[in-house]
Amino acid sequence: MENTIINWLSQALIILMFVGVVVIYGERLYSRRGVGARAIQITGVVLIIPLIGILSLHDILEKQTTATLIGALTGYLLSGVGSFEVTNKKENGSK
Repeated sequence: MENTIINWLSQALIILMFVGVVVIYGERLYSRRGVGARAIQITGVVLIIPLIGILSLHDILEKQTTATLIGALTGYLLSGVGSFEVTNKKENGSK
């Protein structure tokens, strides 16, 4: 029973990865914007977080390793928040 639940969760995480990438690049294509640094960052997050979850569920990663990876990913995500600048003139209200 437990193995079945782990397999279902793993499959759901794989689907989440696929849907996330399709949504990110579909939005970029629809809005006719290029793939910039932020799109690449969010793609990495959408792929790495479920992958860490899958590896943890199957006991490939130990608890300490999982915590370290999540902490490093959180630090990476929050490191550029203070220096983010909007470059599109329409988005920041300038003419």
